[in-house]
Amino acid sequence: MTAVGRVKKNGLVVFITICSLFFLASVATTTYFTGSMSGGMDMPGGWNMSMMWMPMPGQAWAASGGLFLLMWESMMIAMMLPSAAPMLLRHCRAHNRESPLSASLSMTQVAGGYFFIWLVIGILVFAVGMIMGQLTMKLPGLSRAIPLLSGLALVLAGVVQLTPWKMRGLRQCRIMTTSLKNQSKWHIGLKEGLSCAICCSGPMLILLVTGIMNLLMMVIVTVIIAVEKLIPKPNLFVKFSGFVIIALGVFIAVRSLF
Repeated sequence: MTAVGRVKKNGLVVFITICSLFFLASVATTTYFTGSMSGGMDMPGGWNMSMMWMPMPGQAWAASGGLFLLMWESMMIAMMLPSAAPMLLRHCRAHNRESPLSASLSMTQVAGGYFFIWLVIGILVFAVGMIMGQLTMKLPGLSRAIPLLSGLALVLAGVVQLTPWKMRGLRQCRIMTTSLKNQSKWHIGLKEGLSCAICCSGPMLILLVTGIMNLLMMVIVTVIIAVEKLIPKPNLFVKFSGFVIIALGVFIAVRSLF
């Protein structure tokens, strides 16, 4: 094996090792959180509010937010890494000619920017979730409307799947740019993460509506996102999933009225 061949092989081994360790750690952390926060409170309207939106007595908002973001980022790594791995591998290979260390550093910077976008989204989710949690506990009328609003939100998620905006984001996400002039690897990761967030907005809305502590829904949404990004021609699958989500949303909305 030539020196170049050995460098490429070593770089690939490093890439697989790093991704596997992060994935396994994130899966373990996510599983722990879903188990420890699986309970909730029965609310007017016949739905259950997750413990995630109910800070423990005496717990500061900052501590509650920090715990949520730890759970959220672990969940995002577990859900997004399988479909983001080809993008990270491409960046790793682009620097494989230099050394495995250079390839690893490049991949780490891109991954850092990518998952930073999801961290920012997590901050927004936490703020909205906490506000809604407090409001539904104080306003029974709003609480009773949650099942209907959840169904309508799923309809919106399905409609998003059918829009050109969704497909543009998905195409950009699948391009997986390896180099942009005058831009750092961190900035490239930010752009990749933003494109991913746009194209995953529909499936992620499903998870937020059905409960972010629902391990089964995490797996389903992960599969949807991975199939969209990895199959050669995703258009038909995206449209099919959109109609299925709309039908589910309509069913939940109609059921809430009776």
